[in-house]
Amino acid sequence: MANNKKIKTEDNSRSIPFRMIFKILVVLVVLFTLGTINLVLIDYYQATRPQEPEVIPQVYNQDEYNIVYLDNNLFYFCLIEDFNPDYLKCNEPFYLVRKREDNPETGEQTEQVFVKSPEEEEIYSPDGAIYLNKDKIVYIAKIGESSPVLEYINSLP
Repeated sequence: MANNKKIKTEDNSRSIPFRMIFKILVVLVVLFTLGTINLVLIDYYQATRPQEPEVIPQVYNQDEYNIVYLDNNLFYFCLIEDFNPDYLKCNEPFYLVRKREDNPETGEQTEQVFVKSPEEEEIYSPDGAIYLNKDKIVYIAKIGESSPVLEYINSLP
């Protein structure tokens, strides 16, 4: 006699997608938790690490004229008195002025460069010092001994 017993099997057709979705959700929760912990640790590290003071190199001599080049393409020639984290104090400043003229006879354009003092040339007549925003400074350099600008400045009374 043949055994006509049916073997009962579970119908897993509905539980497979549920298990897969559950596993994906668990992985996403774990990744989110690890990401959050990582962000908290980074914030903690940045808040607790010792801050190094901003070092401003002294590349200038207070008794000599220096070139200060700004990010708006202006050059100042001055005696630097104070360079702190916020500003640069320039005493006895000079700057370059370019004057372009068209020659009507030849049709050529000529350019002359002048060294001007804000005290003499500007309508607001500064008191001898200007303060430059440190964030606008591109570089500072000593003026060369043979510079025509330095020769002009030294020739002034």
